[in-house]
Amino acid sequence: MFEWATYFWFIGGVGAGVLHASLLWRAAQQLTAWAPLLGPLRLALVATVLLLAALEGSLLAAAGGWAGGFVAAGLWALERGRAKIREAKSSKS
Repeated sequence: MFEWATYFWFIGGVGAGVLHASLLWRAAQQLTAWAPLLGPLRLALVATVLLLAALEGSLLAAAGGWAGGFVAAGLWALERGRAKIREAKSSKS
């Protein structure tokens, strides 16, 4: 049986996964002076969410949420990149 804490950590994991993937995508697209600092920040964010979830006993829910959020944001970024390429090709024609 699921408790409210399981749902809470799942949603927290989804948020961490989306934020992790979007920050990673942004760092790959725009190289700035802050890019090296954002790597450990991304890892610290995910580690904090997973550690707190593990202490609560909901590690599987948080990890599943993180994976789902990371994949969903990654697929969204991939489609966004493909749309930009299609738009650039159509404007050249």
